[in-house]
Amino acid sequence: MNKQYFTFAEIRDSLADMHDITSEKRSAFANRIKNLQRKGFPGGVNTGRGTTANYLWEHLIRLGFVFEVLEIGIIPDKAIEFIEIQNDDLFTAIKSLVLTDGVERTFFVTSLGGLEDLRGHLLLETISQIVGESELPMLFAEPANRPKAVIDLHELVVRLYKSLEKVTSLPKETLADSFKAWAESL
Repeated sequence: MNKQYFTFAEIRDSLADMHDITSEKRSAFANRIKNLQRKGFPGGVNTGRGTTANYLWEHLIRLGFVFEVLEIGIIPDKAIEFIEIQNDDLFTAIKSLVLTDGVERTFFVTSLGGLEDLRGHLLLETISQIVGESELPMLFAEPANRPKAVIDLHELVVRLYKSLEKVTSLPKETLADSFKAWAESL
């Protein structure tokens, strides 16, 4: 199956739907996405002024995840760094969710206190992890010296897919097949 491409409008409207952005605020939201593009995120989309951007499933997933991280309160530059560090684990978890129909929910868990060392470097390798539903209670049973944020990756994928389904003109079967094919290609 060929790669499935999405337009900026489909990506914007999908993410806006997912985050309950009203039509009055869509322009500002589009500017947030464009600002991320100016920073080179997600990679492979920043095609230059006047060139139509084509988005793939991985771009939608990365943008969706970054907006979840932004909601935690991390600034855009650090949110981008955040996903770059987590990229392989994130896509491995999402592949598993898609190909197993989310049999076991998967969560991204990060400790919020001390996200940066004194030089401003993210400390994600020691404070963030992707865990299955069975492991989640153990993380919260440990003494809580720092508050934690949890992103339900199953919920993220479902919300991204459902919101894209609302705004694209693709038939549902084509969209589902392209999503599965993308996951299988990882």
